[in-house]
Amino acid sequence: MANAGRDPLFWATLAVAEQDFPGAGDLCIRCHSLGGWYAGRSVPTDGSALASGDADGVECHGCHRMTNPDNAEHLGVMVPPFVANDGGSPGFPSTSS
Repeated sequence: MANAGRDPLFWATLAVAEQDFPGAGDLCIRCHSLGGWYAGRSVPTDGSALASGDADGVECHGCHRMTNPDNAEHLGVMVPPFVANDGGSPGFPSTSS
């Protein structure tokens, strides 16, 4: 877990961004409070609808749900849907040629 959703500097910056461009906070909340964003609590975009647990910030699934991440550093010993590679993990067929 990260403290990205608890950082007072982040919230101050979010407030300034919202003043300059209403709605911009959604882009910030998307990473700083990923759980809240996935759950649809990023609107209003000032963060006022976020739940207390949404302040946990970035969690494992944030990166592991990305499309085509560079997974070269992983061992490949993970379970679906977080399988890091398709060659070498027991029980997972290789799709590489």
